[in-house]
Amino acid sequence: MKEILTLVGVKQARVGYKFRFIGQADECNKCNSSLKNICIKNLEKNHVYEVIEVRGVRHECSVHAGGVKIVKVIPVPIKVAIEARVAFEGTTIQYQPLDCNNQVCEFHQYCVPIEFEKNKKVKCRILKVEKKKKLHCKKFSNLALVEIEKI
Repeated sequence: MKEILTLVGVKQARVGYKFRFIGQADECNKCNSSLKNICIKNLEKNHVYEVIEVRGVRHECSVHAGGVKIVKVIPVPIKVAIEARVAFEGTTIQYQPLDCNNQVCEFHQYCVPIEFEKNKKVKCRILKVEKKKKLHCKKFSNLALVEIEKI
């Protein structure tokens, strides 16, 4: 997995902490810090990251009370539903979210994950096959639940 340097609030700066990057706060536009690029440049919107290392120095930040620390993070694998016939660990696929509007379905978050844009294919690697058997979906048949990473 790709390791990334970024900044998180002092209270969140601990190994194992996970967060979803939802984008830049308005206050970030006012930041003159040389650390601004480290803070937001390397993160993808709507992705979940896990802190794997914390550096000791605290920096001032107008968004986070108490300041921020530099941390090393890794992207958390994304769980998605794909056709079972291509669900093999280590396989590289061109992933595209399924076309489904059934938001009350228990599998909707896996068929249309927020980490991906609709109608856009992204090269990914299957890290783990969680359920090879058919998911009980009314719209799609023979889906498997897998963990993937963007490559």
